[in-house]
This record gives sequence, C-alpha cells and structure tokens, in this order.
Amino acid sequence: MRVSRGEWCLLKPWMMKTPERKSRAHVEFTVSPDTSLRGRRVRAPGLHGHSAAPVGRVPSPGVLDMYSRQATVLSRYALHSLALAFLLAAAAPSARANVYATNIKLNGSLASVSVAPGTSVSISYILNESAASVTIKILSGATAVRTMTGAGAARGLNTASWDGKDDSNVTVPGGNYSVSITASSSGYAGPAWTLTTSDTNPGNKIWEPRGIALDRNTNSVYYGRVFAANAIPNGTTPLGYQRGILKCNADGSYADEGGFSTGGHTWPTTSPTGYAPWKLQVSDDDYVYIEDWANSGDIYRWDPTLSTPAGGLHVLRSDNWYSTSANMSGPTIFGTGTNTEIWMADVPYPNDHGILRWTVSSDGTCAANDKGTQIVKSHLGSDLQDYPWDVAVDTNHDIYTIQARANPGDSAWRVLKFPAYSGTVDTTAIWKIGSGYGGSDWLYASGISVDPTATYVAVAFRGSSGTGGNTKILSTVDGTVITSLDLGVSLSGQTKKADYDVDWDAVGNVYLVDEYVGVWRAYSPPGANSATTVAVPVIQVTGPAPATLAIAPGTPGHYDIAYSGGSGLQFVLVSSTNVTAAMNTWARVATNSATSGTFSVIIGPGAAFYRVKSE
Repeated sequence: MRVSRGEWCLLKPWMMKTPERKSRAHVEFTVSPDTSLRGRRVRAPGLHGHSAAPVGRVPSPGVLDMYSRQATVLSRYALHSLALAFLLAAAAPSARANVYATNIKLNGSLASVSVAPGTSVSISYILNESAASVTIKILSGATAVRTMTGAGAARGLNTASWDGKDDSNVTVPGGNYSVSITASSSGYAGPAWTLTTSDTNPGNKIWEPRGIALDRNTNSVYYGRVFAANAIPNGTTPLGYQRGILKCNADGSYADEGGFSTGGHTWPTTSPTGYAPWKLQVSDDDYVYIEDWANSGDIYRWDPTLSTPAGGLHVLRSDNWYSTSANMSGPTIFGTGTNTEIWMADVPYPNDHGILRWTVSSDGTCAANDKGTQIVKSHLGSDLQDYPWDVAVDTNHDIYTIQARANPGDSAWRVLKFPAYSGTVDTTAIWKIGSGYGGSDWLYASGISVDPTATYVAVAFRGSSGTGGNTKILSTVDGTVITSLDLGVSLSGQTKKADYDVDWDAVGNVYLVDEYVGVWRAYSPPGANSATTVAVPVIQVTGPAPATLAIAPGTPGHYDIAYSGGSGLQFVLVSSTNVTAAMNTWARVATNSATSGTFSVIIGPGAAFYRVKSE
C-alpha cells in the first residue's frame, strides 16, 4: 500500500503512521498540624486507536479551588510524631492558578535536614513558569517565624538561604520548621490559554507519544513531575526518543535520577507496534500506573522514579479481563490503598463492554479472576452507541468518555458524561456532544481528563492526518467548548497536530502530547494567580529541651525553684509583685551559668512572682 508523507495508514486493528512525516516534523511557606489533607488525582485510558485521561480531587478538611485567583496548594510530611499538613484556600473562580513551586530541596536534598541553631539552610525550588513575585516562609507549626520576600522568580531552578533567624533577627530555638513557597503572577490576558513550554526544549521532545500524566500528590517530593510514554523509538537522544517513559520536572528539565526509564520492563517490540507503553496515570498515593496495550490491556505499577519494583507490579492481567475478547485502553485511577479503583475502556467493537471498573486488593493488584464491574454499557439502547476510546472520573465519581470517529458527520457522540455508578449499569448520559459534527477538529478523540476541581474536561483529538488536531477544554456542566488548544497555530513550523492524550497539574495547567510534531506541551489559563507549596522535607533545628520549672519547700523560710533546659549562656531569676508587668520591669534576683540548677528565694510578706529566663 502506498501512502503520502504525513498520511495515516490503517492496518486493522492497529493504527500506525509513516516515518517520513515524523522526520520532516523534526528538522530542527503556610502549614498546619493536620495529617488528613491529601492532594488527589486520577487518570484515564488510551489508543488501539484510543487514549487516556486523568482526574483529581482533594478531600476534606480544607477548601480547594485550584483555579481561583488565590489558590493555595500545600503539602504534609510526617516526621516521627510530627505531621505537617497544608491548607488550601480559594477565592473567585473566574481565574485559575498556573505558576507554582515544585522540587523543593533543603541543602540540595529532598530529605529533611538537621542543623544547629543559627546555621544557614539552602532552599531551592523549580518554578514551572516565571512569577511576578515569590515569598518564602519558615513556619513553626502554623506560625510564620520568618518571611522572606523577593526570592527568585524565574522559570526553572531558583535558590534562597535562611540564616536560622526569625523576623526580629533572633536565632530560632530548637524544633521542627517547615518551608512554604508562594509564587504569584499577574497571569495572561484572556480568553485564550497560553502555551508555556517550548517545542525546542530537549525535555519536551518525545518521538511517538501515547500518554501523559502529572503527579498531583502534594504529599510527595515528586509533586509536579511530568511523565510521558513513548511507544516507538528513534535513537537515544533526546531521551524521549527511546521506548519507555520520559520523566521531567514541571519546567521541562529532566528528573534528578534521570529523564528516562523503561521501569525495568520489556515493552513489546513485535506487532502490534506503537501500543506499549500506552497510557499512564499517577494515583493519589504516588504510584505510576502504565498500560501495555500491545497485550490488550495489562496494567503495571511503579514508584515515581519507576525503579520499584523492577519490571513493575502486574496489577491488571488477562485473568481479570471481562471477557476473552477484551481489548482495553486506560487506565484511570481513582482513590488510594485498598480503595484504589482502576477504570478501563473496552474497545473491540462489536464485542466491547463499554466502561469497566476494578478495585485492587491489599497487595495492590486485582484479585485473581476478578473480572471487574460493567459501569456503562455500549451499543444498542445506550447513548454510548459504538465503543469508548478513553475514560475519566471526576471528584464526584461522574464518568466521562469519548468515541473516536474517523469520518466527519458521523452520528456517534464524541464526548459523553454519565452519572456516578449507582449499582446499575448505565446507558443514559447526563450530556453528550458531537453527533454529526463535520469539522476535522472533532475527529479521532484520543484522550480525556477532568481537572482537579471538576470544572473542566479536556479532550485530545488527533484530527485527520494531523489536520484539525487539537485539545478542547469543555465545561463539565454541559459540554460547552471553552477553548481549543493547538488548533491551526504554527508550532515548530507545523500547523498540523495530532494530540493523543491530555492531563492536568494540581494548579490548573493542562498538558498534552502532540504525536505529529513529537512533543509534550503545557498551557496556562488566563488571569492573575497565586499558589503556595509547602515542602515535604522539614528543617530540624537541634537545641536544648524546652525549659521547665518546679517549686518546692527548701530550707526553713525559703522556697527552691528548680529549672532545666532552655538555651543561653546564663540563666537569670527575676521577680515582680505584678505578674502582668512588662518583662523589662522585673527585678533581677540571681544569676546562674548552669543549664540546670536551683534558685533559692526567701519567703516574704505579700505576693511575689518569679521567672527564669535565659540570656
């Protein structure tokens, strides 16, 4: 069969493209002691011609509008019995946060540090895009002891230093301190969303991308990390040209431990090619789930470095398939631990079974021979007339799916929203759009994802041989189109696009992979914004234990005041007849240079109050 440069050739049942097109396209700080708040996120499926998508949520306590003018995204780190959490604050939903700090390190490490009082600590962080201002706070519990303004605000790596002192230039005492970083920006003028990445950056290049996923787990040191799956290799540089997973920071720089990994897994290289690795999703508890679609729907799980376990935990296997004809695209992940749900789209028309769901067992895998649950039926009598291409689930458990249609004017609905599962297989959508649409920008819907606030649903379309390829942002209320990204604009000298998959970060930026050009891109919504990230590692300032006082009868006519702990070179006993008097008016009674000891005071007429202070 002859095909022209840049044309698709369909060799049933798999989609592939000619190599000439690709080579041409590539000529070139606030915290609270609350342990229950957790960043949440989920994602959906991908191609045998399909795609994948994500979803996210933040459970109570806390309020979250990550797309508001004042969005705060914080994180919690448990250190022994100390749990540091974050508060999410929100305001007007007309504009959404888009600049934020990630990859926060202390003294160059993602681990907590222990320092002596008065010792300086280096603080580094990455901004996904330039900010107008950055404020760093050092917190003891929920109280800011030091506020530093004017910190580095450039896209990429920034550094600052804390000298161990509070806002009064006094060395802070021993204890645990957290670091919060607030990045603010005037944002971009609307209504268009703005491209914030560069196609020429090596970290954004990926030869044959199939899926993209963001780590939205604010409890993770990998918060903000970008993962993208490349299914067909083309050399070893840039890193995203190898078969496997591209790993980048939010600014497009490569991950610290390396920008590429196979996960120790042998991804199939025999026919059908271009389906492994496929879609991927990062769960709320920081696991990366990746599909091998060359084997009709196997799901594997890793940690965020893709190193553990070697080869991946085999979560969903052939013994879990709903039927022997199963051919599933995904996954979307919802929940954590033993409440983790795996959602898949079954696509082998006419023998598909619509939208399916599994819940994992205690070892993180689907139980042997667990065939899952049919959630949405396809074909006759269902609004899902043909077969789903991908699935996403929002914070309310509402379900979104797409149908990839190749012909303009096709009567099948392109995007549908179904209600949360009520125990009965569903066939009736809350809303559905796209039936009979004639534009190429509605062809081959390939990926779907709902934003963390369930306000927007993003859908990636491959178009017709790249013509019309784009990613549409829709309202979750009724499917109204808010904007179309990538559509018709010239990027890397190409007006053609083939958007394969889409995902969201925690603060409202949307990410997509364009298979035609071979890159991943990020777009920011319009409007002024501000977002706060609390570092996972904490600063442990070592020092004496807090001072304690005890009073007991001493020699006749005396009381003994025993003290211990505290910090300082000497300890002073002061006295006053008025306990509320200003400290500088209390009279010095005695001085002791020992870090623990006893002061003896004479019992006299009237009331007297005593304090021990360190100097």
